[in-house]
Amino acid sequence: MPFKHDDPKTKEIAAKGARAKNTKYPEHYRKWLFKKGDSRTLALSKKAVEVRHRKYPDLKKFYGDHGKMSREYENQIAEHIRKEYDKMFYAGSVCDRIALRGQELIFIEIKRPGEQLRPMQKEFAEAIKNVENVLFEVRP
Repeated sequence: MPFKHDDPKTKEIAAKGARAKNTKYPEHYRKWLFKKGDSRTLALSKKAVEVRHRKYPDLKKFYGDHGKMSREYENQIAEHIRKEYDKMFYAGSVCDRIALRGQELIFIEIKRPGEQLRPMQKEFAEAIKNVENVLFEVRP
């Protein structure tokens, strides 16, 4: 729903210093108006939610299925290219974070005092001691 150029609320917002990139339809005011509780944006949001719920009654299942399809595709490609590599690790099974500091690539595993590395993490920690090149590959 575009806000019209001669709309009093749009003029009021513009008078407070906001500038429209598109003066005919200043759509970027919508977020600001939504925060202020403008009835037009609230009605629009309610309609969007109702439509989404009609189309996908169980959103949790919808987003779960979407993630599942993505993981299935990734696993299929990983199985296809596995023979090109010596060893493949799942990023989540190796570490919690990956960081860059200068010319260093750092794998960070966060553990509570007294906790031990899992076998896959130990294997990975030993394997990267001999690594000279670090590459980033995007595979189909």
